[in-house]
Amino acid sequence: MVGLGVAAFAVGVVVASLVGSDEPAVQPSSSPSTSGASVTATASASASQSETAAPTTSASPSEPVDPSSSPLPDDRYFVKPSATVAGEDDSPELSFEVAEFLTGAEATAAAEAAGESAASGYYIVNEDTQPDRLPFAQDVRVKYFPIGSCCDPVKGDLDAWIRGLHGAENSYAGSSSWWWITVRDGRIVAIEEQYLP
Repeated sequence: MVGLGVAAFAVGVVVASLVGSDEPAVQPSSSPSTSGASVTATASASASQSETAAPTTSASPSEPVDPSSSPLPDDRYFVKPSATVAGEDDSPELSFEVAEFLTGAEATAAAEAAGESAASGYYIVNEDTQPDRLPFAQDVRVKYFPIGSCCDPVKGDLDAWIRGLHGAENSYAGSSSWWWITVRDGRIVAIEEQYLP
């Protein structure tokens, strides 16, 4: 009993000396999970701000781009080709108008709005007033319907297709037909003729 009393007294003296000392006491957090959450939230907020700020800081002002010379975004476009012209390094570029190929209810509605009819089940809306120009990729894939044939497209050749566009190749419809072009990285990578009954 005496030993326990002495031990209790000694602990009390140590505690009392700590409380009364001039040294700053380290106090445990009353809610560790809340404290941890606020640190995480602050870190996330800081990270989020730095992620948001990074593009703004690294972005540099750019010169205005002429819409007629800017490449189209990667996609597939319904077009009316008009000619090929010399581009960079004298490589050919295609000049074309982008249009809309509508079918079904959309075709009917657009035709009626224009005072026309979509009797064949399709309707073409061509409101492009400023043709686009794009270069060809090195390995352009061409599919077309040889004149007088129907209805499965066959593999073609870009050089022959270009000659057909200028009326020098009998088996290609050229500019008298409508085509789909696929654009990737500002270049035409595929050309496919649209069959029209």
